Amino acid sequence: LTVELEFSQNNFFEDLLKNHEFEEYITADLTITDASGVHVYENVGVRLKGNSSMDHPGEKKPLKIDFNRFISGQNHDGLQKLNFSNAFKDPSFLREKIFFDISRAAEVHAPRTNFANVYFNGELWGFYTVVEQIDDRFLERNFGDDNGNLFKSTSEGSADLQYRGPDQRNYEGSYAIKNNEEVNDWSDLIEFTDFITNSPIQVFENEIDQWLNVQGFLRSAALDNLFSNLDSY
Repeated sequence: LTVELEFSQNNFFEDLLKNHEFEEYITADLTITDASGVHVYENVGVRLKGNSSMDHPGEKKPLKIDFNRFISGQNHDGLQKLNFSNAFKDPSFLREKIFFDISRAAEVHAPRTNFANVYFNGELWGFYTVVEQIDDRFLERNFGDDNGNLFKSTSEGSADLQYRGPDQRNYEGSYAIKNNEEVNDWSDLIEFTDFITNSPIQVFENEIDQWLNVQGFLRSAALDNLFSNLDSY
């Protein structure tokens, strides 16, 4: 892909750096050129993302584009967000894509990936891996609906699936809910951790299939270990 971002302000990169801690977006006009043609979007949201990958010594930081941030309903090929990884510590630029491609081939739900040359205000900013966002669109495409809760581990705490009592507040430092935010009902996660932590071994063995896609989890865990994926369990 060719991805061209046009920022209206001259100090756009300083704004991106300043907003990173707060995950705040700034606006830009976006042009994507791919095999199907040229696609133009106005006022998309752009922000920097990542933790250790932000330590890239140059200005090639990882970023996220949100088509829907400032113009409701705007999307690209049905996707509302795209992530751009800077291949920090991967001189091959291939590890992330190979991992996700093999995961999907092994029937593990994983995001689709591509590559892109990214331009900021006409200047080539870098060669990036483009990664599909795991969100309600991802749930709909992979599971057939997006009604279930989607949780993500936060960088502030340990999402270790340990039971911490019935109070939802005990979990909010370690997990973040990524959909159904208005309902904000974490009871399924709390009940799941209660089952994992407190079930007698025989009950666990007999009932785990009711709580977890065991074969899918084992395939995912095997791939995480095979590829040394340090961002997952």
